[in-house]
Amino acid sequence: MNHLSHLSQHIARSPHRIFRQTRLTCRLCVALFGASAVLLGACSRPPETAPTTATNPAYVAMARGRIDVEGGVQRIAAPRDGVLAKLNVDVGDNVRAGQALALLETRQAELALALAQAEAAQAQAQAGAQQVRLPALTARAERLKQAVAAGAASGQTADDAELAVAELKADLLVSAASVGTAQRKLAQALEAVQASTVLAPVGGRVLERLVRTGENLSAHTPLFTLRPARPLVVRAELNEAVVDRVKVGMRAEVVSVNDETTVYPAQVLRIGEMFAATRLAEVPNETVDSRSVECLLRLDTDKLRIGLPVLVRFLP
Repeated sequence: MNHLSHLSQHIARSPHRIFRQTRLTCRLCVALFGASAVLLGACSRPPETAPTTATNPAYVAMARGRIDVEGGVQRIAAPRDGVLAKLNVDVGDNVRAGQALALLETRQAELALALAQAEAAQAQAQAGAQQVRLPALTARAERLKQAVAAGAASGQTADDAELAVAELKADLLVSAASVGTAQRKLAQALEAVQASTVLAPVGGRVLERLVRTGENLSAHTPLFTLRPARPLVVRAELNEAVVDRVKVGMRAEVVSVNDETTVYPAQVLRIGEMFAATRLAEVPNETVDSRSVECLLRLDTDKLRIGLPVLVRFLP
């Protein structure tokens, strides 16, 4: 009873304090209720979907490719067996058509040439001597024939003269064949000497030197790789999914597969007529769509290296 009396007196003395506490408690309840409503609303709202990335409409097709030169690079080989005596050019040198690139040892070839010249001269001399005798033998046979008709000579003598003429004509045929054989040997020996000098078939730049001085070479041994002075091209591979989208004359963009920041303009020159095995697979031994059609594009630059793998993006 004393406790209730004490509480009543306390309330009577501090009515304003009780009012403030009651108002603070109400405000706190309202705030908590509002926060709960917000949280419940957020939980009931469906989650936002991530934005989708559409394919780039600027390209009608894309393909892998490699940089090449129009007509391809050229391998220059040894024209005959022999020892490499001299190299006149090195990697990076620019050469003109007909320029001497290397020299093979000529001693054996020159000896063979001298022998062939002697044989040809001997055959021609023999044929010439026989040819000189023919008119005289022919005239003698004719005189004996007339003498036999006049009864001044025997028929056997005339027959012997005719036989001598026939034998000489046969010898002349043999000599003519010998002369022809000797001339062919001479031509071959002369060609071997001339082939000792390796000439550039076209103008261009030396990309590789594959031999060293002093090496013993066989005929057709590769000596140099030459890049002809022709425009660069791209050999791209179109799979079945995109081959019909690409047309001759279409413009394209070419970028290195390792650096797509620099774009090189190109134009489609030719599209192959048949599918062949894909050679530019992104992953070795890739089996997905392993056949493709070759597409040749002309590049508007000469700054890229032959063999560089590139990505080709075809423009509409």
